[in-house]
Amino acid sequence: MNKQNLFIFFLFVSIFISCRKDKEVDFRDKYIGEYELYVQSYHWQLGTDPYWLEDTIIGEVFKYDSTINYSYVQNTFSVFNDPSETYSGLTVRFTDYFHSHCYVFPSDTIRLATGYHYHHEGYFKGDSIYFNVTGLGSLGAGMNYYTKGKKL
Repeated sequence: MNKQNLFIFFLFVSIFISCRKDKEVDFRDKYIGEYELYVQSYHWQLGTDPYWLEDTIIGEVFKYDSTINYSYVQNTFSVFNDPSETYSGLTVRFTDYFHSHCYVFPSDTIRLATGYHYHHEGYFKGDSIYFNVTGLGSLGAGMNYYTKGKKL
């Protein structure tokens, strides 16, 4: 191969590489990880006095995966309007056992979701999360979780 052909070959390869489309970045990547969470929970039951508990735990945020069976998911109904939204879904583990599935907008806001005895809302700000899950329970007892945390 002479120098001219070698030059043309390298020129072609460099143009091909520079024209390649970069892999799309998933906007959820910035939220994924472990968080040190400060969780305040309000518990009530008919016939007893309500009480507050406070705890600091290592929780996590990860991409929603429809193939995983979460045993302690708080919102068992779908929080997604259509199947394509599952690709923008997150799962938040906000206590040692409880998870919640949510849809996050690229604007860092977690879409409000309300169902029968369930409500969640929240947002991300920088490396922090603010997330509430309320209305859990039934006619005789219930609990609410108010969570804020910082990414580790």
